[in-house]
Amino acid sequence: MSLWKLRVGAESYYLAQIASGLDEYYTGAGEAPGQWSGSGAAALGLSGQVEGDDLRAVLAGLAPGTALTPNGTTLASHARRVPGFDLTFSVPKSVSVLWALGDPIVQAEVVAACEAALCESMAWLEREACFVRRGTNNRKARVDPAEFGTRRMVAEGFVAAQFPHRTSRMGDPHLHWHVLVANAARGIDGRWTALDGTALYKAQRPVGVLFQVAMRRELSQRLGIEWGPMHNDSAEIAGMPGRLLREFSQRADQIAEWLDVTGQSGSGASKTAALETRTSKQLLADFAVLEVEWRERAEALGWGPVQLDALLASGTTADAAGGERWTIQERVWRAGESTVVEREVGFEEWIDWLLTERVTEKSGTFTRFDLTQAVASALPVGTPIGEVERVVARALGSSAVVQIGDHWSDRPLVDAPGRSVADDREVLYTAQSLLTVERKLLNQLADSVGTGTGIMPIDVVAAATATSTLGDDQAAAVLGITSAGDRVAVMIGRAGTGKTHTLGTVRSIYEAAGWDVIGLAPSARAARELADGAGIESTTLARHLVEQRTITATTLVVVDEAGMAGTRELAAIVDQATTTGAKVLLVGDDRQLPEVAHGGAFRAAQATLGDRVVELTVNRRQRHEWERQALDQLRAGNVAAAFAAYCDHGRVVLADDPADIHGIALADWLDTRATGAEVLMLAGLRSEVRLLNRHARTLLTDQGLLDTTGEVEFAGRKYTTGDEVVLRRNHPHQHLTTGERFAVDNGMRGVVTSVSGDHMTLRITTGEEVVLERSYLERGWVDHAYANTIHTVQGATADDVMLVGPSGLYLESAYVALSRARERTRIYLTVIQAAEINEAHRTGIPLPTEPERDPVDELLARINRSAAKDLVTVDDPHADHIAMFATTVPAPELWARARHAATAEQTCGADHPGPLRADLDTAIECRTYLAEGRRVRAIDRDNVGHVMTIDDTAGTCLVHFESTDGRTATRTLDWSELVVIDHPEPVDLTPTALANLATRRAAVETAEQAWAETLAEHGVVPGDADLYRRAAHTALDHAAHQLRADQPEWLTTWLGHRPTTPAAAAVWDDAVTQIAHHRALHNIPATEPGLGHHPDNPEQAQGRQALMMRLLEDRLWLADHPTPTTPPLAHR
Repeated sequence: MSLWKLRVGAESYYLAQIASGLDEYYTGAGEAPGQWSGSGAAALGLSGQVEGDDLRAVLAGLAPGTALTPNGTTLASHARRVPGFDLTFSVPKSVSVLWALGDPIVQAEVVAACEAALCESMAWLEREACFVRRGTNNRKARVDPAEFGTRRMVAEGFVAAQFPHRTSRMGDPHLHWHVLVANAARGIDGRWTALDGTALYKAQRPVGVLFQVAMRRELSQRLGIEWGPMHNDSAEIAGMPGRLLREFSQRADQIAEWLDVTGQSGSGASKTAALETRTSKQLLADFAVLEVEWRERAEALGWGPVQLDALLASGTTADAAGGERWTIQERVWRAGESTVVEREVGFEEWIDWLLTERVTEKSGTFTRFDLTQAVASALPVGTPIGEVERVVARALGSSAVVQIGDHWSDRPLVDAPGRSVADDREVLYTAQSLLTVERKLLNQLADSVGTGTGIMPIDVVAAATATSTLGDDQAAAVLGITSAGDRVAVMIGRAGTGKTHTLGTVRSIYEAAGWDVIGLAPSARAARELADGAGIESTTLARHLVEQRTITATTLVVVDEAGMAGTRELAAIVDQATTTGAKVLLVGDDRQLPEVAHGGAFRAAQATLGDRVVELTVNRRQRHEWERQALDQLRAGNVAAAFAAYCDHGRVVLADDPADIHGIALADWLDTRATGAEVLMLAGLRSEVRLLNRHARTLLTDQGLLDTTGEVEFAGRKYTTGDEVVLRRNHPHQHLTTGERFAVDNGMRGVVTSVSGDHMTLRITTGEEVVLERSYLERGWVDHAYANTIHTVQGATADDVMLVGPSGLYLESAYVALSRARERTRIYLTVIQAAEINEAHRTGIPLPTEPERDPVDELLARINRSAAKDLVTVDDPHADHIAMFATTVPAPELWARARHAATAEQTCGADHPGPLRADLDTAIECRTYLAEGRRVRAIDRDNVGHVMTIDDTAGTCLVHFESTDGRTATRTLDWSELVVIDHPEPVDLTPTALANLATRRAAVETAEQAWAETLAEHGVVPGDADLYRRAAHTALDHAAHQLRADQPEWLTTWLGHRPTTPAAAAVWDDAVTQIAHHRALHNIPATEPGLGHHPDNPEQAQGRQALMMRLLEDRLWLADHPTPTTPPLAHR
């Protein structure tokens, strides 16, 4: 599902410039009229067919038929008002083709299936994302002095206009529905205000997946459709050939061509292309003529009515999913080839597999929406959305899922009818299995220190380094690795510091001592470079683990590019070394590209080893001293200073138009190549790299440097002799021109020496000639290599580097890109339209009032973002312990322990050291970046001032404040009272400052020791109160999730099934939560219904009675607000 924000400047601008376009676009020629939908439409008297005047009024913020807002007030317009959101639900291409080629009965069933899915998924979206906001962040505007900030309120439902479309703008079959959601909803307080749009964006991906799930179920039940494998949470109809789908994809080709011509790239540019290339549907042929044309085009490819009937006849009409069936897909390796097999398992194994393989594969934490998306895609065809929600609740209530963070303390509240309820949409979770892996890794890292593993004789090491060409930092690193005796060692290799050369010496020392030295890396490219550069026989981490290769107590395992290795893989290697007694050397740089998989293990190893980590610090790659300094600044996070250095030395090229900047960069690239220099052209996005590759190839052809007369096409790309290419997949079964079998690697580069319809021959960088088979080529595993993504060049070196555009850049990728060149790095930037810059919610309707962003500001904003990852356990060290208590200790006992610990803290007579520790942390952070002239903010207020002087003895600084109305003040403030706003890089601390911080630290440690000793007298450990309180809250959350999942008969008898409207669903959810909490706190067994027996304790009896009265009120409220039955939309 795509989500576009509609933008206007003022209502007059909107009505004059956009209104007619809306009518034409959403009610195009031959399309059925739109229908009003959403639970909020009826409140404005809207139902049935959409009329243009009503649509324009609603999007302008007016009640239809009036000149007033729905609140009865005059509209107060502003230049950047958002009138609404366009939610576009598209079906897979095979479904559009099925509809296009089917008879009227099939067409009607396809449309009915899709609209039923749309209705179901929009109802979910209303329950999860239909909110308004109340309150204000303006201190002067608040009504209640005690209230500050905004909060969410449940709204009654969307006001939406639903438009079905059958074709693309190129006349291809393309079933999709535009749901225009007005940016106005009525809160439960009866007041109409703008939607909380952030909720829509958070729910965008899961609702799109749920639509696909519901659509597949409906089509399977109606027509017996069977489905192919999932790809990006979607699936095509099984049995429909790919050539047919490609035939009806002209619209995608048209957009790609527009991007090619304009030189734009990225998701925002794609949306612009979709609008700019839009052909008026009034110009399309009559629909009956289109149907005839579609059938003729399909039959020309050998796929007509006979094949369609056979496909439909071969299917079996699916019933709704019944019973429990949990299926996992496992990858099995045989003879170097992988295949996927399915296996039925129990729920606990299924959810553990889902969390490991899909949910936490790339990110260690997830939200309920992330889990919903994964569950929906993994469940069998036929599963309704309500069942998806119940499975999600069952998962969240299981021991396989662990909450991260103290969410009961900071969980936001949502105003619902008669109550405020906790909003769990932003609660973070992780997998218990991942925490187990991380905890074991951290323990093994700590235990590896000082084990005496792999110590080499000092005289041998000294002789080896003396006879080498190592620099001082490299020799020191070798000495540290070979003498420290840690089972796990870490070497940080900054860009250009000669990492592989150093490793070559390490290898020679250990091999001379009789050790086996093996190399591992996250990618085949990195493994190959380690083998070539350091002489270490190497393979990928994945292959080593899958093939279960053995190591011994005299094996040195060198893991290169360890900063890019996933946590699970590194943990497995460390575990293997711990078991066998081998030594592991982790080599990498956490300031370069981060892990694709869930990461943080390399950073954790650095933190564990501390000053035992060895580091290569001398940059031996860049020729210019200023550039080496600039890269050091960039690595430290001082982006502005680093970029200024590139500007000062003429390394930044600016242009007004994207096409111009690409042209300039390509011309410079061609000129640089002509000098014989090795040049890398880089971009942050694959889409921009593809664009640059196409233009580079055209430029070479125009210059007579590439002959394309005999080119051959594979997987949509054309190749000819002389093309520079890169391989995108490992494959063990290719061969050399000599006939010898040869394994190719992902990232391997070469030049095409010959190409035909069934094979390609290329000369790789080692000089060998490799023959690629047709099956490899047709899968799209070969690409042009004139331009490259940054991820493909970490570890590479060239004479010149050209970085084109800011798209896709972040701090670590910028450091990698700018540190590849020996001689010269140039940065090419353009003035990009504001709607494409950092605008994830692009609509394509820019305003005259929207200024363009400065390209330099855009670059700096992007590069200042870091993509570094940490272990979940680092972010929440107690999460696994809390989860253990929550699942093994009853909630009443957890509360009793929490109260005992809290009472001890309150009555022990000692001061809690928490505030002192917080002040110390703030003071350290402040002084680390404090410098005269930098801006600071006082913690207890919004005032911003400039530092005038710093007193390191007193630990204070003099700050000059000036308000917007010209008032000034100068104050002396302690470091613990300030936050530094400008902190491009840490400052060098004076001895006096270090002494001041040391004195503070000693005072805090003394207070913490006294606190611990005092609490110990009461049998309490510091932190127990929070630990047991969090565990009790987690146990209550588990109980609520489990009750929502089970929905026993007594519960639905009391409250009915979960309603579909937002307010009623919120009331039902809260009632179930209160029941679950009561049952958990009173240890009511699962076999006993409701609130259990009447307790003898008068206080408990009173609490039970109060809850009974509240539940009765909820039951009556739900009865007075029945969920409306949404009529099915007419078949069109």
